[in-house]
Amino acid sequence: MTDLPVEKLVGTGPRGAVTAADLAAARMAAGGSVRPGGRPPVELEPVAYPFGGRGPTFMIDRYSLTPLIDFARQLPGGLPAGDPPRMFAAGDLPIVTASGIDPQLLRWIPWWLRHSAAATPNPAHIYHLLEDVSEPEALQNRAGTEAWQRYRVAVARWLTAPPPPNVMTEAEFTEWSIGIGWQPETSAS
Repeated sequence: MTDLPVEKLVGTGPRGAVTAADLAAARMAAGGSVRPGGRPPVELEPVAYPFGGRGPTFMIDRYSLTPLIDFARQLPGGLPAGDPPRMFAAGDLPIVTASGIDPQLLRWIPWWLRHSAAATPNPAHIYHLLEDVSEPEALQNRAGTEAWQRYRVAVARWLTAPPPPNVMTEAEFTEWSIGIGWQPETSAS
């Protein structure tokens, strides 16, 4: 792959943000190939227990938008009630990135680097993450590591939260009480 002059990329997105189309056009101009649009291909990799201590290892897609939920789906007992936490406050991907690149490009970055990529202000580093993650630790940053830890803790809490109490609504209680023939006492006035 020919190196792209990332510092010379001109973004066509809002406020000059580099979009996936901009990156694809630059790659083609440099004699490279363009990754297909949409979702990256599934690349399963072994993932050790992500919640500390010892635990099972499962195969997780390196480009998953919900990696810890994918991990939890493979645990015995199923998923708890309620909506699972998302990697970013806005959902599976952030609304904006520090570098101004299109957040959709983060789909092509392995999940364990995605928070760092979103927090990286330099588009050249994002390009490096898209092309070569042979030294991922060098590409981590403090903001990304802290955001990843918050997501990991949120998923751990969701997985270990007690189930919600089985509380009836007033309508359910009325229906149940009529079904068993119970009449509430009326107070004499």
